[in-house]
Amino acid sequence: MVMPKKRPQKVTFKVSISTALVERFDKAIMDDGYDGRSELVIRLIRDFLDDRDKQNTVNTEYLVLKEKKNLLAQQIQYDLLENGDDEYKP
Repeated sequence: MVMPKKRPQKVTFKVSISTALVERFDKAIMDDGYDGRSELVIRLIRDFLDDRDKQNTVNTEYLVLKEKKNLLAQQIQYDLLENGDDEYKP
């Protein structure tokens, strides 16, 4: 027996924005073919969170690579000193 999927709970929240901004928003909704404000707001929130997650991933990868670079530089310096060289000369 297949169980039906549970629908996610939904929350309603209120946003206060200027008339001019809501008019522009409504025009964008019509121009882009969205069914209504909620559909576009959900899309914008998902896109924002996806972008944020990607940026966090990029930041983490950058920090990891930076640390690897520092460790490699330390290892090179150590190896050079072990071999009697005073410093790295590219």
